[in-house]
Amino acid sequence: MKDQHWVSGKKLHEIVGITEDAAKKKRYQGVWQENHHWVKGPDNRIYYELIKIYNWISNGRKEAR
Repeated sequence: MKDQHWVSGKKLHEIVGITEDAAKKKRYQGVWQENHHWVKGPDNRIYYELIKIYNWISNGRKEAR
């Protein structure tokens, strides 16, 4: 996985431990911002940016958006 920063919800759960439902809730509540923490891919699937998610885990709401 060379330089793989964008992952599916399933892979996010495997790597970080955040369930797909929890990730969806964070998107809908605006905790995670579109085009920052997540994007909708050309296949209409949601992908998460691992580095931004790790920063959020480390820094919580203090993270600069």
